[in-house]
Amino acid sequence: MRGSWLVGMVGLVSGAALIATPALAEDRRPVKSGVPTAVFGGGAYSPVTCMGAALPNLRVATQPQHGTLSIERGQTVVREGNCTGKSVLGVYVVYRSTPGYRGPDAFAVELQMNAYDGGRIGTHTESRSFEVDVK
Repeated sequence: MRGSWLVGMVGLVSGAALIATPALAEDRRPVKSGVPTAVFGGGAYSPVTCMGAALPNLRVATQPQHGTLSIERGQTVVREGNCTGKSVLGVYVVYRSTPGYRGPDAFAVELQMNAYDGGRIGTHTESRSFEVDVK
């Protein structure tokens, strides 16, 4: 299932909720040429205490051919539940095309988080592929 951390990841984080930017892997997301654009990411928090939770590790698995990717941290705001309006730390994948380039581009990132299953701590890793339409 594609979408955001909220899809497929929320069950892996015991006692934490996730907020995320949409991940449009099945559609080409439009981005402006040469303009840094967050294409994936979000934050994690405890819905009980509204405190930030451990963030996943993100890494670039496949670089884009017509631009660059960076992994950046920054504040994000919770938009639902009893923590609405609370600011928590987030981590994002930021795409920037080569200035002047117009057309499609594609890349992949790998997301790694601790997974809690039956009292055991393990690691969950998944890859996400993205396509952008640079305008």
